[in-house]
Amino acid sequence: MSLYEEGLDVAGTPSKPVWEKCFAWKPVRVHGKLVWLKTVYRTYGYDYLHGMRWLPKYGTIMDVLKDS
Repeated sequence: MSLYEEGLDVAGTPSKPVWEKCFAWKPVRVHGKLVWLKTVYRTYGYDYLHGMRWLPKYGTIMDVLKDS
């Protein structure tokens, strides 16, 4: 399968965010608010400001629908 068919660009990063459902056992920040003990959605992206780290980004079902 090619990178294009998998939805990845040349660098191997997803061209669209791939959201996965997860349960927030510990506090996570969703749109500036701390949320825990709820179901949230998570995707990963690079943090260029702090040295190209692969960091999670949390969102709600509305973020998933917006990006699909």
